[in-house]
Amino acid sequence: MRTTVIQAVGALLILVAVVSAQEQPPELKKTPSVSGPANTQPLALEIQYIPTLPPAYLKIEGAEVKPQWIWFSRFSTMPGWQLPQGAQRINAVRVTSKWNSETAEVRVTLLRGLKFYDEEEEVSSYKTGLNDPRVITELASYGIEPFKITLISPKPAAPPPPGLENRTSSIEIVKVEGESLPLPAYRVTFRNLSSKNLVALRLHDYRGGLGPGSVMFQGEDGRPLIESNGTLTKLISANLTEKIGDSYAPGAGAFHTLIVNTAVFNDGTFEGDLESACMYEQFVFGRKAWLKSVLKLIEEQLTNSNDPEAPAQLKQKISALRYVRTDVDRLLGSVVSPQCTSPAGYVEGVFSGENRKLINDLEIITTTRPKPLVTFGAWLESTRQRFRQWLGNLNEFPTPRPQ
Repeated sequence: MRTTVIQAVGALLILVAVVSAQEQPPELKKTPSVSGPANTQPLALEIQYIPTLPPAYLKIEGAEVKPQWIWFSRFSTMPGWQLPQGAQRINAVRVTSKWNSETAEVRVTLLRGLKFYDEEEEVSSYKTGLNDPRVITELASYGIEPFKITLISPKPAAPPPPGLENRTSSIEIVKVEGESLPLPAYRVTFRNLSSKNLVALRLHDYRGGLGPGSVMFQGEDGRPLIESNGTLTKLISANLTEKIGDSYAPGAGAFHTLIVNTAVFNDGTFEGDLESACMYEQFVFGRKAWLKSVLKLIEEQLTNSNDPEAPAQLKQKISALRYVRTDVDRLLGSVVSPQCTSPAGYVEGVFSGENRKLINDLEIITTTRPKPLVTFGAWLESTRQRFRQWLGNLNEFPTPRPQ
């Protein structure tokens, strides 16, 4: 049996310890969460992924919000299970959910691949109401101990004021607000005091002395995360599962520590941890390479976008898209620091993740019933324009050169 590591949307969880100091902690205010207009009560999925361990929780927001997801990269396997010959290895189980104004829609998928998450395979999809537990027995067919998933309406307390540490000089923590619903969290406002635009911000989070977990916030589609002298507010989970009698519930925990670990700027300079800055440079390199490759596919597909088979053809091409490492890649030097490893060090992983996200977007267009408001051709054109702008934004970050 395996233990578990959980990764949630928009957050890259990495186990790294960091210690630093914050001179003047800001005031913490407790404020209630505001639910979306179509969701009148706090909702979350309770996911029992291994019977002997506490469950995980996934918040469910209004119908106007993007579906929330959580994945489990370690899970309990069935005794004696062997992966069928020729099948891709199962690297994670992902649970995605959204509120449709009446019920929660839940989708359970497998993320497969030799090394990365190259394929996503649906295991189960269903709708559920409150306190109606569902055992995902279909997972047993893949050698995985079935998960038990229940939609609940939690009412935990707001988290206590956190300890704050800051390893940067240009990022200020302006305000921290504690929230309780649907799950304990901190709403944190940051200010960029630098004359440069901030493109990435990495935080560490110790919950109840455990961890740390880590999240790296990045500007959407290569845009600045926080412009010079601008502010940004982000929600950071503070949930700690608590045991109450023989059952569990979301809880706030006794103490938390938030650490501002690294700030990366648009000119390639950084403050704080070197590793995080090197990591962001690898992300940028990989996304540039991916965007150039996928734009070629989109250009080709636009010539026959009216073909009924065009969406399936594009999906197949995206699934097969891989990065071919060149001799030049090995000679590239980092613009962030000579201590960084090759900027091309994680490009295959970037391709895997971006392929999967684009396929998910494509499936929404081709499988939504009733049909979505945009046609496949219109989606292709808007995606092309978006990706061109994204690539332009990324090109503002310094380009690695051969040493």
